Amino acid sequence: MADTTTADAPTRRPARVRNTLETMVRQRWLYLLLAPSLVAVAIFNYWPLYGFTLAFRDYNAWAGPFASPWSSPIFYNFWFFQDPEFWYVLRNTVRISVLKFVFGWPAPILLALLLNEIRHSGFKRTVQTISYLPHFLSWVIMAAVIYRILDYQSNSPVNVIIGIFGAEPVALMGDEQAFIPIVVLSAIFKEIGWGTIIYLATIANINPELYEQAEIDGAGKLRQTRHITLPGMVPIILILLVLSIPAILQAGFDQLYNLMNASTRRMAYVTDIYVLRLGLIQGQYSTAAALELVYSVVGLALVLIANYLSKSRAGHGIW
Repeated sequence: MADTTTADAPTRRPARVRNTLETMVRQRWLYLLLAPSLVAVAIFNYWPLYGFTLAFRDYNAWAGPFASPWSSPIFYNFWFFQDPEFWYVLRNTVRISVLKFVFGWPAPILLALLLNEIRHSGFKRTVQTISYLPHFLSWVIMAAVIYRILDYQSNSPVNVIIGIFGAEPVALMGDEQAFIPIVVLSAIFKEIGWGTIIYLATIANINPELYEQAEIDGAGKLRQTRHITLPGMVPIILILLVLSIPAILQAGFDQLYNLMNASTRRMAYVTDIYVLRLGLIQGQYSTAAALELVYSVVGLALVLIANYLSKSRAGHGIW
């Protein structure tokens, strides 16, 4: 029996190839419509991948990134591993990213659970709209709003509130100790509503008969949330969790670059700003490319590990 199957395999393979070719010929106009998109993806998404070789070249602006000579030794551009400043920047990045992840990841889940319990549709839509509007604002605008709210001037909103209790005005934006909490809270404020939309859509797809049955059995809202709503959200929660893991190496360049000032520059000095200084300010393009290559490889490894753990432990993953 095994020999027959093995012998039939080469016969089936040409048949599958022939069927595939016949399908492509029959649907040639559809493939022709798809061709421009495939060409665009190849040019703008795959061809630039060759640029990673810049990390192993001695970049010459006149020769260009692809004609520049290879560095000698080949890993010369990875000298930043011996730079104490790099390790300080990495610690800063991981600290900010972990805090944003720990407090920011469950925030939209909690908001979605709370909004799901609101029965007044008008109030629910209003809260949801207000919560996700900041997502569409750039960090340039958000930083200006935050600076205005936390301004040192006595008429700023935060100092007006503090003044009611008889305290002196405070300069929170110039306080190193307050900078990271401001970064974490502002990131949550900006993105909490957008993540909530995804979780509310997931909750809406849960079979309502499960809630009716649980209510008949005497389960309250907390038990329904614990045993029905949260388990129904687990696949989406795990997928978004896996996708957010690589962000641990990126604290958020746009946010930090716009929020930092001379007083808080040391706390805001993260890897993205370090790469900007190396590449655009100091002209060390190859070193900046090498650093980004390391982050890309580590980020890919984190995604693969997180997806494997999610798939093996919970049965849900990206693929």
